[in-house]
Amino acid sequence: MTTPHFARFLALAREHTALIVDLCADPDLLSRAQLLHYLEHHGVPAAQKDALIDKLGQAAILLAEPAGFTVNPAVVDLVNYYERRGRPARALHFGDYDRFGLAIYRRIRAALPQLMLYVPDDLAAPFRDFAGHDLLLGQPSLVARDDDRPELREVAALIAQYNAGLEQEIVRPPAA
Repeated sequence: MTTPHFARFLALAREHTALIVDLCADPDLLSRAQLLHYLEHHGVPAAQKDALIDKLGQAAILLAEPAGFTVNPAVVDLVNYYERRGRPARALHFGDYDRFGLAIYRRIRAALPQLMLYVPDDLAAPFRDFAGHDLLLGQPSLVARDDDRPELREVAALIAQYNAGLEQEIVRPPAA
């Protein structure tokens, strides 16, 4: 899933959690009438229903089928996991060490506050040896925020120091 798709997914998931959970409980193909009924049940104004259906499709939550809609199986699995297990007590983000990677971490952390950014003790060494300037091309600058955790600030400082990013595949993975 691309970063824009993931951002749309998170925004919609926050705004329409109950609707998405209900949709995931219906494993069958949903007709347009059934989908409109779900939207009505969740208080979506009639004038906004088509736009919301489009947004759910763009975020890969709903998949258009010839005879209706299905909920993306990955979304169903994710919802079922959280319904069974609840929110995890602890979660670790191991993404790319560039501006996009830190932006993704921020978005996930907004929905999952217990999320920690994985920063190995020796992260400066791979930055020194393998960081690439090309990884930052086209990426917007990262503006510090008051709610940034110290580990995010540490990675942002390395990105600024080397004016480069680092792909997570180069970094020693976290211990199990």
